[in-house]
Amino acid sequence: MCKIISESLEELDKLVEAYPRCIPLAAAAEFLGIAPETLRTSISQGKCSFGIGWTSDKSRGVRIPTIPFYLFVTQGHIL
Repeated sequence: MCKIISESLEELDKLVEAYPRCIPLAAAAEFLGIAPETLRTSISQGKCSFGIGWTSDKSRGVRIPTIPFYLFVTQGHIL
């Protein structure tokens, strides 16, 4: 396996181990190499398959469940 790919997969494994249920927005954005606000916007607009966004009268937010994020990154392959 290519070194850069194996290093990325190791980084993904560490992220999943650190956050087994939900990955913080900043950590997911850093892994993907994008700004947190860009990821927040994508999730809020429903353009991001692994994130959940909501808006109500009293709050708004996003959540990134770990399993959908992992499956997105690995394209559904469990490694």
